[in-house]
Amino acid sequence: MQFGVLGPLEVRADGNPLTPSRAQARLLAVLLCRPNQWLRADALIDLLFGDDDGNAARLQVLVFRLRKSLGDPARIEQREGSYRIVVCPGEYDVDRFASLRQAGAAALNRDDLDDAASSLREAVGLWRGDPFAGMDEPALVAAEALRLRGERIAVQEALYTAEIRRGAAAEIIDELSELAAQHPLRESLTALLLRGLHQCGRRAEALTIYQQTRAQLIEELGLEPGDELRATQAMVLSDAEDASVEQAAVPRQLPPEPAGIAGRSEELAQLTELVHKHGTASAPLVIAIDGPAGIGKTTFAVHAAHQVREFYGDGQIFVDLRGYSSGEPVDPATAVRSILLALGVRLVGIPEGLDERSAMLRSSLAGKRLLIVLDNVRGAEQVRPVLPASDCLLLVTSRNQLRGLAVHDNAHRITLRPLVPEAAGDVLAGVVGSSRAAGDPDAVARLVELCGRIPLALRIAGERASRFPADGLSALAAELSDEHRRLDQLADADDPAADLRAAFSWSYRALAAEDARTFRYLGLHPSGAIGLPAIAILTEGTPREIRRSADRLVSQHLLEEPQPGRFKLHDLLRLYAGELATEQESAEDLRATTRRMLDWYLATVGAASNAVRPRGAVAPVVDAAGPEAGPLQFAGAAQALDWFEIERPVLVELVQRAYDEGLDDHAWQFAWALNAYYAARLHFDDWRTVTAIGRRAADRSGDKRAMMYAAIVEGFMYLESSRLDESEACYRTALELAERTGDLTRQASLLSNLGLVASRRGDHARALELQEKALAAQDALPEHESAILYTALNLSATHGALGNFQEAVRYGELALAHFRRHRISTMEPLALSNVAEGQLELGDPERARAYCLEALELFDALDAKLGRANALTVLGRAHRASGDPALAGEVWTQARELFREAGSPRAAEVDSLLATVQ
Repeated sequence: MQFGVLGPLEVRADGNPLTPSRAQARLLAVLLCRPNQWLRADALIDLLFGDDDGNAARLQVLVFRLRKSLGDPARIEQREGSYRIVVCPGEYDVDRFASLRQAGAAALNRDDLDDAASSLREAVGLWRGDPFAGMDEPALVAAEALRLRGERIAVQEALYTAEIRRGAAAEIIDELSELAAQHPLRESLTALLLRGLHQCGRRAEALTIYQQTRAQLIEELGLEPGDELRATQAMVLSDAEDASVEQAAVPRQLPPEPAGIAGRSEELAQLTELVHKHGTASAPLVIAIDGPAGIGKTTFAVHAAHQVREFYGDGQIFVDLRGYSSGEPVDPATAVRSILLALGVRLVGIPEGLDERSAMLRSSLAGKRLLIVLDNVRGAEQVRPVLPASDCLLLVTSRNQLRGLAVHDNAHRITLRPLVPEAAGDVLAGVVGSSRAAGDPDAVARLVELCGRIPLALRIAGERASRFPADGLSALAAELSDEHRRLDQLADADDPAADLRAAFSWSYRALAAEDARTFRYLGLHPSGAIGLPAIAILTEGTPREIRRSADRLVSQHLLEEPQPGRFKLHDLLRLYAGELATEQESAEDLRATTRRMLDWYLATVGAASNAVRPRGAVAPVVDAAGPEAGPLQFAGAAQALDWFEIERPVLVELVQRAYDEGLDDHAWQFAWALNAYYAARLHFDDWRTVTAIGRRAADRSGDKRAMMYAAIVEGFMYLESSRLDESEACYRTALELAERTGDLTRQASLLSNLGLVASRRGDHARALELQEKALAAQDALPEHESAILYTALNLSATHGALGNFQEAVRYGELALAHFRRHRISTMEPLALSNVAEGQLELGDPERARAYCLEALELFDALDAKLGRANALTVLGRAHRASGDPALAGEVWTQARELFREAGSPRAAEVDSLLATVQ
């Protein structure tokens, strides 16, 4: 739980704000004035209500209600007529403020000005407004608020003292001026302001402020300024050097060496090789380290800088340009000034103009070998004014790819990508402990993937796991598995630097409006893998607009382009983009966009399926026309199968999204249309998942036609998986539904399918009976020409199995003619293989070889490995029959390897054939 009073009273539990009533808030404020200390009930009553009778009961009721609002009754303890609130270390902003104040003061006393400024700046940053703001303050709260205000001013004064002593008055002079104006009679503040203005070269202004302050002191208090203020005025009058300001030495500004860095050896080797090759050239070496938020650019840059700093004996300078942060980016002029100050140039000597400052910087660096790190750069315009003309190393980190810096300024780019799994596991183990990680390697592997192998996400997850050592890592993996809560789990409410969502937000806020919209809509896609046509459907943009917007997102590392026109959105970024879309777009627009996307994909999958297996005159099952942009079109089966393979990571997610959205017709039609692809490529895991979703969608719809098609799909999947009992059950269910709906075409084709099941069982007589029955039924249908295609192919195989080779060839050639007429190139080589086997058995190995070679050419075009293996097996037999056993052995060896790759039991059959020629 977190308690805050440095501003309006604030209470949070697990990062979520709590809202006690006004009366409860007053009681809580009083208790927080004395955390972990007992306050007598009568004192509380007097503070809250006065001393009227009956207020003891009111206090008891109020304590009860406050405990309930906090959700933790143990937070407020009672003992012998007294109450106290239990506050743990780190829970109370006043405690954190005091701790940082003490650390800052200690650092200031030992002249560690960087640490002092850092601690004091963090302390000041805890304030959200006036303490206990907006509250009707009991006396104790009013006194505590007064004390805290004084503490705040003292810390601000110490902060500005540290900054002026560092020589950085220009960076805080506006803040200091505002504070001094609010407290015109606080002489120490006015003296500090005079020193700051003097350091900035604004002597006249400093002397004017002194005269104004002196007049006000005399008028209101009847006093002359004290010794400190008069001494400061004298220093300004004489234009003397401020003795409190550190004199410049060789700058050593690199942050400490990171404790541990995993998985960047290749990138480090690339960087050090560039340094070694550069040697002592007169031109600078510029290395731009880019990558997405949280990838570890700063950590890597600092680590690399420590590895090569020995080559740059004139010093190292580190500047955070805040390109992607909660504040505004540092402008180039300020960045150049910071470097000049680090080099010992007096502020009064630094010109105002950017060009003049850049020229001075080049002069100051002439003949020196310095290492300069520009961290968190927004764009090349922040870098170019800093480019030295001498032999210096400039390391730049950015979420921007800084392509222009590479093109125009000879920068070498090193892109950091998500860690490899092993290195990502090392990062997680470094936080949770190696023994704990080793005890649950499966959970570590799961967490690595859920965190996208991003170092920041891994460290946040590891810290969260460390807070709950009694829980297994698998419990955290289960929490992160919920996509709706994953970014919440990878966050720290108190520290934006440890909040992945905040890190992403700084990149998002840097986008132009049209690119921000593109990014949000990408979050609606069910998978991070997407092509330009699909992005155009989501955003309704023109191809040219989408291409440019996507390219700008790639340049900001909010999108990847692993191959031209094909994009990848990291899973965690996709979740963030989806959150933004939900927050900023209307529910109606989100529904319409999702429907438009699913319509387009279904229509395109239908078109691709028809290219793989054209259906001729048979009415298509998929009836989605797609949005106005229209689905993609395919020149043939090979192109369609290539598209399916590219989109494979998306397909299952699309079917699941359709089901989740309640679009049952889309879900089962997806399953039907994907059948041809899965049959050609045999991606059984995907196939099983899709058929199961399609079956559930069809059942939920209650549409018997849908249920019939879903059962056909499932039956075919089981048939190709050699699960014949399940296949037959599905086909019989589908046949019953076809009979109930009067679908004669499907009844006939299902008889053929059942014959195929029988044939796979070895019951070829039963198979022949069912397939001839199917053929007779199909011959009487108006669509008979298209309908008999597959039955003829099945009959060819069945007759071959029964030894009826003349019939096998006849039906094979009949199927082949139909497949060619309807341009069904995926089925044509199957018919050729059947005919080849029949011709071989009829004693014509030469014709068999010709058919096999033709089939192999088609199988190769389709990248159909199992089909190729089957054709090679027949071809080897033809070679052996032609008296060429050596050639037979060569092709059988190829066939065996293909069968083994596919895990097919036919590899053993080919082993037997090979034994005959060895």
